[in-house]
Amino acid sequence: MSKESSKVWGGRFKEGTDRLVQEFTQSVHYDQRLWRQDIQGSKVHAEMLARQGIISGEDAKAITEGLDQIAKEIEEGRFNWDPSLE
Repeated sequence: MSKESSKVWGGRFKEGTDRLVQEFTQSVHYDQRLWRQDIQGSKVHAEMLARQGIISGEDAKAITEGLDQIAKEIEEGRFNWDPSLE
């Protein structure tokens, strides 16, 4: 599977995203600076969804554990900040 077709909207187009559009719309440089806040907000959001019965407590726990793993990879310098995966 190409990176383009793995994007949520990628399957709707015959051609890949123009390089200039991709560069203009990417946010990885912000993500790298705000990852702690982003992960914390996502964890709180998952907890709220579970409290409201929108997702199960088990799903919220899995999401939180996944986010903790991502945080560990970032802290250890192992996370791939690839703009083409946005």
